[in-house]
Amino acid sequence: KTKEKVECFFFSSRRRHTRFLPVSWARRCVQETGSEECRQRDKQFHSRFCDKADESEEEDSGQNELQLAPTSKMGLTGLQNLGNTCFMNSGLQCLSNLLSLTNFFLENSYKKDINKDNPLGTNGKLTSKYASMIKNLWYGTKTVYAPWSLKSAIGKFHSQFQGFNQHDSSELLSFLLDGIHEDLNRVKK
Repeated sequence: KTKEKVECFFFSSRRRHTRFLPVSWARRCVQETGSEECRQRDKQFHSRFCDKADESEEEDSGQNELQLAPTSKMGLTGLQNLGNTCFMNSGLQCLSNLLSLTNFFLENSYKKDINKDNPLGTNGKLTSKYASMIKNLWYGTKTVYAPWSLKSAIGKFHSQFQGFNQHDSSELLSFLLDGIHEDLNRVKK
């Protein structure tokens, strides 16, 4: 008796790969890609993506320390397409070029306003991931940045954006700005 096989997608930095896997190994991998559960369960099949995601998580933890340097790209860094996320990248690039908003994050002014008690917020996680991406775009020295951790955080807090499907850019921006607003909302009650 042959076991049922399903198509499992995972992403490397250059192209999309497809493999056929037994159903038991590929349970909802597209929706869970990037989660800790997925990394542990399907490590050998998602190793390229998971290693990339792990690297970006490690980078994010230190990105708050990025400073302006002579080699900084000053907003000229592109965003890597993560599957079918051009809708996200275009919106993020637009937000990145709102200089007053960008300076708010580059100067770490947002940190004093994070409201971890707001039940409507994300405990500051979405805002911190966005700040890390902004710092990479403006203070980083690479020409391309892959926003894996921001994409993962957006999907975690709004299931509509899980996976790598095409979505409406304005819906993503609306969710992202609302999430940042709630994370930085000073009202305590």
